[in-house]
Amino acid sequence: MAGNFIVHLASRLATKLGDALSSPRLVLTWLMAALGVSPALIGFVVPLREAGSLLPQVAIGSAVRRMPVRKWVWVGGSVAQGITVLTIGAVPLTLRGGAAGWAIIALLAVFAFARGVCSVTSKDLVGKTVPRRRRGRLTGLSASIAGAITVLVGGALVAVGPETIPARAFAGLLTFAGAMWLVGALVMTRLAESPGATAGAGNAFREALASFSLLRRDHNFRRFVVARGLLASTVLSMPFYVLLARHATGDRAATLGLFLISSNLATMLSGYSWGKLADRSSRHAMMIAGLAASLVGVAVFVATTLSMARKAEAAGGGGAGAMYAAFFFLLSYAHTGIRVGRKTYLVDFAPAAQRPSYVAVSNTVIGVVLLASGSFGALGTFLPPEQVILVFALLGIAGAAVAATLDEVE
Repeated sequence: MAGNFIVHLASRLATKLGDALSSPRLVLTWLMAALGVSPALIGFVVPLREAGSLLPQVAIGSAVRRMPVRKWVWVGGSVAQGITVLTIGAVPLTLRGGAAGWAIIALLAVFAFARGVCSVTSKDLVGKTVPRRRRGRLTGLSASIAGAITVLVGGALVAVGPETIPARAFAGLLTFAGAMWLVGALVMTRLAESPGATAGAGNAFREALASFSLLRRDHNFRRFVVARGLLASTVLSMPFYVLLARHATGDRAATLGLFLISSNLATMLSGYSWGKLADRSSRHAMMIAGLAASLVGVAVFVATTLSMARKAEAAGGGGAGAMYAAFFFLLSYAHTGIRVGRKTYLVDFAPAAQRPSYVAVSNTVIGVVLLASGSFGALGTFLPPEQVILVFALLGIAGAAVAATLDEVE
């Protein structure tokens, strides 16, 4: 088991690092803007990545349960993610404009499906091969190390200063990120996995479809799904923060570096505090975090409308980039609270025997909502980024209000 812990840690570290360095909400958004892709397509990147991972999970889970040894499914999914990111890395060297945008969207759809495969399989593999009391340590340690390395990469970009990021630099960054998934796949081949049970695999998909009646029967669950859907506006707004900062600072490498640093620091610093609050009241964690994220959006709208970015930039030292990175830190901090709160709420609220059904229904509905919300990206064609951010902030306030009506479960 000790050897399996190291295998899981090394593979997770590699894939989490690859994930951070090819982040759709940061790196791919910046890349697509630099390639002249329209805001409508850029706004579709995050919904596609998130929905593409969630929607296939019911069917994937049924297929995976038919296999007594499942590590090779994870290995295949990781290889597929690595190859797609490597291919995305070739886009800035060969394509521009709409062609580049559609190529990245198509590759990201394949990536998201493969990510869903790994997500379903990973939970099962950890349950089979890592002792219960070491699973939390595995997740926390891999996330912290990968976050620290990403902060160092962000620091290197900050050191570049006012220079723009050339296409070959993006290609190199994404090539390294893609290679990390291949490394993770190679490491996972060393996992010692015993054959598992395959009972119940044949009916899993049909049972999942039948579970949608939960939305009709359980009023509190229905409100939870509505709240989760509205609070998803937080992650959907993130690319528009990047577009706003990029426009204000003139495509400086340092600005992207500041965003990488702020995003990862927020994730590393916020998990424990939100976890403590969620243990006391996950409903309050969702509500407070959702309201905080929305207030950040309102503040960005006000600051941009009052031309504070131009004033900060005129003061020198990349002031606008630092200002928007600070806003992004606060947004990422609040977003972690939303994630921790809604995950804790669902686990505590759902009856143990029906918990898989509640999770499957919630993920599937949110996947559909996220995919449909990609149309919000079209707002970027008609509205400036700060106004799109304001729209998402108002949706977040509505989500916090719905979260306030949920039953207390702790």
